[in-house]
This record gives sequence, structure tokens and C-alpha cells, in this order.
Amino acid sequence: KVDSKFRFIDPPFLFNAAEVAAYPAEVTGNYLLECLRRRFEWQSFADKKLLDLGCGVRFARTICNLGIPFGTYVGVDVKRKAIDWLNANLQDPRFLFKRFDARNAYYNPKGTSSHGADALVRLGVPTCDGASMFSVITHQSPDEARKTFQQLRNAVADHGKLYFTAFTDESLAGYAERDQAAPGHMSTYPPQQLIELAESGGWRVTAIYQKDSLQQTAFVCVAR
Repeated sequence: KVDSKFRFIDPPFLFNAAEVAAYPAEVTGNYLLECLRRRFEWQSFADKKLLDLGCGVRFARTICNLGIPFGTYVGVDVKRKAIDWLNANLQDPRFLFKRFDARNAYYNPKGTSSHGADALVRLGVPTCDGASMFSVITHQSPDEARKTFQQLRNAVADHGKLYFTAFTDESLAGYAERDQAAPGHMSTYPPQQLIELAESGGWRVTAIYQKDSLQQTAFVCVAR
């Protein structure tokens, strides 16, 4: 069933890698949302509250322009222009957008670095049924990732789910920065280290999916 109140938004920017941006945003957005929904074993998004950390504008655009029934979509990002544009152009009770000024060497080097484990809750993020991170851990050091997993755990209900993508390499003994000229560009991990980091943040990894043409290795977790 499609939402009968058709809405259309056209953000003036996207933040996707070139190989992904080659396709319409709604095509890639729908594909990734469907991957998440199936891998979470959710029947639909209509009764769900999803927190998307590193949201950009693609999923909001996809949900609106394709009329996807959605309970609540909570988008959080370090990019001020994305959050400001969404708040100014998308007055819809299904959506909530927050800027999170977390420090990151690649995306937000001047951000505040003192965010604690309850940072998302203090930001005003409601308790959600699940959370997603597409291309977030791909740009985080182990210390950043550990903190992020903790922050998401505090914003997700008990037994809720988490979906995240990451650069992985089973041949590595530990974390590696694959682009020394641009710290945070290609933060790469052996899968076992990511499992341990997620577990330290209150999650249990239940499935790992190999990368495909539109996303890196994907992990599904359940809140412990």
C-alpha cells in the first residue's frame, strides 16, 4: 500500500560515492531500505521507528518520492546543510532530523569530541525499533566506532536491531587506514574486530552479508 498523500522533494545535493550516485537516488535508496527491511525480518516500515545515523538526504527523498509507508524516520547527520535543508523543506510528522556535531577526521574535523554514550538521547532522539548506519563505520577509528555503537544502543529499544556497513578485510590482523593521505577515508577492519566492537557497545551480531555493488559488507545486530 502506497501513502495516498503524494509528496515530492528534490534536495540540491547528494553525498554518495560516484559509483552509487550514477543511479537515481530513489533507486539506490529503495534497494538499501529493502535490504535492511528483509534482513531485519520486518514486514514493513509502516509501524516502525528507524534511526538512521549519517542520514544524508537519500532515504528521506526515497520515502517521500516513492510513497513508502513509514512509521517514523529519524535522520541524524554531522552535515549542517543536509539537516537544515530537510528541516526547512520537509514538514511531515513521520520525519525527525537532528544535527550531531560529532568529531570525525574525514567528515567533521572541527566537531565537538566530548559526546558521551547518551549523546543521541540528549540530542532528542526518541527510542527507536532499529538503527542503521550506511557508510559511517567506513570512516571511523576503533575508538570512534566503539562510542558510536554505545550511543546507538542507548537510543534503541531492548531487542531492537542495528544494520551497519563497513570496509572489511579478513587478511588484516587489526584496524587499518587504507588511505594514509586522507585519514578516515577508508577505515578498514577484520570482521572479528567489528564484532567485538559492536559487542562492547551492547549489541550481538547475528548475520554478516558480503558487499555488493551498492553497499559494503553489512552487519545485522540485536540489542542485548
